[in-house]
Amino acid sequence: MFKESPQTEAPKSFYPNIGQSFLLLIRLTLISIPLSIPYIVVMILNREYELPYGQLLGSFFLLLSYGLSLFIVARLGLKRIRKFDKPEYRLKFNMEPYQVLLVVGLMTVAASTLISAVTDLLPESDWFNDYMSQLAQPNVFAFLAVVVAAPILEEILFRGVILEGLLKNYSPAKAIIWSAVIFGVAHMNMWQTTSAILAGLLLGWIYWKSNSIIPGMVIHFVNNLIGYVAMINAADANESLSDSIGDKLIYGTVLLIALGIFILTWRWLNKRWSSPQAEPAL
Repeated sequence: MFKESPQTEAPKSFYPNIGQSFLLLIRLTLISIPLSIPYIVVMILNREYELPYGQLLGSFFLLLSYGLSLFIVARLGLKRIRKFDKPEYRLKFNMEPYQVLLVVGLMTVAASTLISAVTDLLPESDWFNDYMSQLAQPNVFAFLAVVVAAPILEEILFRGVILEGLLKNYSPAKAIIWSAVIFGVAHMNMWQTTSAILAGLLLGWIYWKSNSIIPGMVIHFVNNLIGYVAMINAADANESLSDSIGDKLIYGTVLLIALGIFILTWRWLNKRWSSPQAEPAL
């Protein structure tokens, strides 16, 4: 799976390494805490007093705090790379043909189905379901936060900064696994961490093979869109995919089809991206 990578010696000092990546994650947490105060205050007041446009206002502050936190930390990481390691470094926004992006989108639907089967095995939590319901509100700011800001800003930070540095310092397998773990830990709860680690493995592999941040953004967008639409249309926040389908035979068939689609799309993309480039695009 990783044997196609050219075995050139990577500069060990390239930023960030594993430890520096976790420091970026700590910095993200510390920055997000004060920026999240307006959102927390609005949500508490809205729960107690049902503020006019309370949910809309809460979603706006969520978008603001979430987007600013990721933007600031990603910018700090890029500034650090350009100042000390590689002044000419640019994020890899190499465009792919629409056929490739369609295959990536299809792969995402299959992967999301399989990942949901794994997370369905975790114990239910009323706290987590309430938390997700608060995030996935049917308004424009919640949509922008979950479906637009997350795919763009998280891919820039976790793949364009963190994974890029790890790939320069370690083998592709080690870099991708650690970047997925860091991506999962960033979500700070068992349910999202599990799905984020699994998704992070796919996102990391896609970034490494395609030498571009754009396919990962497409995966992130499709995955979050599916989750967002499912949440705002769910009659019961606790309902899993297996519960919504009902019949176990049909559910098993759906999973087998999803697995088949995932394997086929993975093989197609792996063949297309047979020679990943080591240097970032200018």
